Amino acid sequence: MILTRLRDDTRALHREIESVTGFDSPDLTLARYVRLLARFHGIVKPLEDRLGASLADEGFFAPRRKTPWLRKDLAHFCIDADRLPVAERLPSVEGPAALGVMYVLEGSTLGGMVIARLLEQRFGLTPETGAAYLQSYGTATGPMWQTFRARLGAASGPAADVAILAAAAETFRRMIAWIDAPAETVDRLGAQDSEEGQPCRPTTALI
Repeated sequence: MILTRLRDDTRALHREIESVTGFDSPDLTLARYVRLLARFHGIVKPLEDRLGASLADEGFFAPRRKTPWLRKDLAHFCIDADRLPVAERLPSVEGPAALGVMYVLEGSTLGGMVIARLLEQRFGLTPETGAAYLQSYGTATGPMWQTFRARLGAASGPAADVAILAAAAETFRRMIAWIDAPAETVDRLGAQDSEEGQPCRPTTALI
């Protein structure tokens, strides 16, 4: 089964990205969290742009776009997402490889719910105050994952599985390298107003 093979083949990479992000680390600071949001935006956005074009199925893909949640979270912390760097070295999203990339992006929503609860306890973050990305689909997380699993299973086959497995591993490696890259320190990128019309909360973050 392709899902079992994906889990087995990427287990070490999954542990590595958890170590690099450190969302559940007791040493995580709010500034570090904001930097992570910025770095995720820098790789999720170009991946989603390419996936949308490759899949050509907005009915399936549009509800799964996470870039708007990242931009919402960054705006809460006064970060202008349009001024952030984006990754250029990305995995292939052609043909079945697209589902390998999506496996990594969709799988992150499962652990994100657990991390979101930790961050709410530590920093008081909610989907409306900087944690929309981690909450992702909310109560629809389970059904969304099942729908993706069905799509993955339908595409599975000897040749397709090779492309899917390779793309998933490459996505993990590219994300780890991007997130773990040396950071540039900025005090504030483009102050914005919140949706409520109140000034957003400035933060000093490592971007």
